[in-house]
Amino acid sequence: MKKLYKKLSKAAENFKKDKRVVKIAVLFIIIAALYLGRSLLFAAWVGNRPISRLSLIKELEKQGGKSVLDALIEKSLISQEAAKSRVNISNDAINLEIVNIEELVKKQGTSLEDALAARGQTKKDLFEQIKLQKTIEQILKDKIVLSDEELKVGNKDEIIQSKLQKEYGKWITELKEKAKILYFVKY
Repeated sequence: MKKLYKKLSKAAENFKKDKRVVKIAVLFIIIAALYLGRSLLFAAWVGNRPISRLSLIKELEKQGGKSVLDALIEKSLISQEAAKSRVNISNDAINLEIVNIEELVKKQGTSLEDALAARGQTKKDLFEQIKLQKTIEQILKDKIVLSDEELKVGNKDEIIQSKLQKEYGKWITELKEKAKILYFVKY
């Protein structure tokens, strides 16, 4: 009976030790998760006070939420129209445009990376902007017609861009009116 009691008490001690090890491991995992995920909870820490990520997001939404949401809606509408119209811009066409921009920026005495960084953008952002612009141009190309007078008077590229902007304004307004857009956030 004493042997059984000793075995049981030893098992109980081991269980208590194992429980402590598990608690320590869980505590370590929680601390590590908080440390690694701190940027999900906090935007900054000033002195002994945190600035939460949620308060940052709320402030950003106050400052530019409406325009950012409108831009995202427009991108979505353009993407949907491109799919309907089977407009697909090749990566080669986009990369060629990036090379042209790089050459222009070099002539101004800087690199593309530096110019993008100054605007808070990356090469991926530029790639997406060019793709969007070329998609719009492809969809609206039939609506841009130059008269002989316009060709004689001014810069062809400027006139095309001006007409493209006007057509884009009309076109995107029509798309927004026809689309079923449900807003869950009011600005």
